[in-house]
Amino acid sequence: MELKWNQILSASSVLILITSCLPLGVAQNASHEEGTRQLWDENLQRLRPPGRKPGLPARISAQPAPEASKAKLADSFVGFTLWQLRPSRPSDNTNTRLMVHEEESGTRDELTPERVDSNHPLPDGAKVRVSLETARAGYLYVVDREQYADGSFSDPWLIFPTTRIRNGQNLVGPGTVIELPDPEDKTPYFRLRRNRARRGGDAAGPQPEQLSEVLTVLVSPKPIEGVQIGRSAQRLSASQFETWQKQWATQTKSLEASGGAGKVYTESEKQAAQGAATLTESDPLPQTMIRCEAKPGDPLLVTVPIKIAAKPGN
Repeated sequence: MELKWNQILSASSVLILITSCLPLGVAQNASHEEGTRQLWDENLQRLRPPGRKPGLPARISAQPAPEASKAKLADSFVGFTLWQLRPSRPSDNTNTRLMVHEEESGTRDELTPERVDSNHPLPDGAKVRVSLETARAGYLYVVDREQYADGSFSDPWLIFPTTRIRNGQNLVGPGTVIELPDPEDKTPYFRLRRNRARRGGDAAGPQPEQLSEVLTVLVSPKPIEGVQIGRSAQRLSASQFETWQKQWATQTKSLEASGGAGKVYTESEKQAAQGAATLTESDPLPQTMIRCEAKPGDPLLVTVPIKIAAKPGN
């Protein structure tokens, strides 16, 4: 990655459709996964600021979860939405388009962010943005690494917080959205590149090819000592990053929003990304929800790979 900071079917209808098309075991598993994701969504909605915007329908829940179940889930969630930027269409909301100065051509283009399933590889050269929302209040840190075919990683880089985004303010919580890179950058996206490892020395033969961009998202109850927030991304020492992982990594489970991929950016999401508003219980939920097995009050640490498809012929 080149860091250029630069509707509605009822839930029961959906389950009937799934059951009629899939083998019994697969259908039951899919039904269970959808029920779990619904529970997670309701929990985050409960934690977000209340508020229903005029004209928006109330959210529909086929089987509201017991309040005890919601409370048990607590706030151990990180929400992640991966956006792929495509050329805007006439039907796209003009208020959600991004005006981008393309350095290669020197032109100014309109691009529209569209949700993608984080499990699906994106083509080499794709332009992407990342949105993050946490159910647990705390201080957000995002580390980026490249992962290669031999299982190795590049050096870790702290890409958030920086003073270029929200003036370095990294205190987050339900409804607060951090979007990377900075929406105000001339080129407000990352471009995925299937690079090869850059290793010197006596390494013989071709270097291993990159498979994914890996983001490590950390939510700490207090600022991490020793981290100085600067204007740009900063390299972390391998030992410092390994310490964070050993101290705070727990088992995690990730679930995608059914039918979410392909939906475009909304005005409320754009306003939240710009820090002009927070998301409420009536607004869209993250595409990917990740639950951590972390105790109340402990840091949350999740790892999210952004997979890059192999180039044709590879």
